Amino acid sequence: MRGDADRVRQFGEPARYAPFRLNDMFLHWTAGALAFAGCGDEAMGVLHVAVARGFVNWPYLAHHARLFDSLRGRADFAALLDDVERRWRMLSSAFPPR
Repeated sequence: MRGDADRVRQFGEPARYAPFRLNDMFLHWTAGALAFAGCGDEAMGVLHVAVARGFVNWPYLAHHARLFDSLRGRADFAALLDDVERRWRMLSSAFPPR
């Protein structure tokens, strides 16, 4: 996928993933594929939708999600991570481990 932006864009066309657009995990995977292929702006757009749909796994995005490495120097990615961390901490405090 790396460097094959056109192929990834075809996969990520809204008409192709319309049935899954409410699924935060599918959107997260799509954003990762777009980021890995070098489609940073498109990846950010899809990742914003994933977060809006409930994908708030901050530890994963901040420390483990290698597909997003190409976005790590971007201010908009840092801002999104701040939002995701805030949401994650809110959920973590509402549902502490037993």
